[in-house]
Amino acid sequence: MAEENKAEQKTSVTKDAQDKLQSSKEHARRAAEDLKSAAGALAEEYRGKAEQAWGEARGKAEQALGDARERRFRKTQSNTCAKIRQRRFSLRSELGSSWV
Repeated sequence: MAEENKAEQKTSVTKDAQDKLQSSKEHARRAAEDLKSAAGALAEEYRGKAEQAWGEARGKAEQALGDARERRFRKTQSNTCAKIRQRRFSLRSELGSSWV
């Protein structure tokens, strides 16, 4: 009888240990799923911020490039106009014309 009680106790202890193990596995699985979903939400949030920052930086770079092109065009245009003005108001002898 005593041996049967010991065997039953071992079986019940083993069963309890297995139940606790199974419960722990389920708890860990649920915790991992929760962590995964939280990490996904956080990643989406930062992805949006990163895309916004990228768009702003790209816009600023395009603006700077456009400004540089505009300055180059104005410089070229002003140099051309200055040369035309210089020739228009110069004496013919200064321009190298030989028919004066």
